[in-house]
Amino acid sequence: MPVADTVVVREPSDLRLVLTIKKNQRVIFQDTTSDGLAYTEYSEPQTKRLYPIWAPTGPDEGQLLVAYNNRPAKDRARRFHIRGNKVIGVDTILTFDGPARDLDHDGRLEYGGRADYGESTSDSRGRELSFYNPVLYI
Repeated sequence: MPVADTVVVREPSDLRLVLTIKKNQRVIFQDTTSDGLAYTEYSEPQTKRLYPIWAPTGPDEGQLLVAYNNRPAKDRARRFHIRGNKVIGVDTILTFDGPARDLDHDGRLEYGGRADYGESTSDSRGRELSFYNPVLYI
């Protein structure tokens, strides 16, 4: 008996999406996710405007950063290290807070992003206080 080619989807997260990375029209990596929204909807609007990011690191190599939804925490990015026609490594880093700019005034552009959403409050004298929230610069 033939197998049906349709599926009942009860929740958007039931969908399995595949992130495909191609180089020279050839598939060099596929990542199947069980979260139907992982690479398509983000917590922060700037994520959609900024990502994906390609950062060359040498001849025929670089890093491809693809953001994914990490609710309720801040979005994160998968960093794919690509050399030639292969993905040689994958890790996860935080997402950046905006486009590259000269953050440390050294004449070079850097990306920067906070580890998570920051919280702030005021003390009894009206001074603003904030909790430690480290920033990553690349």
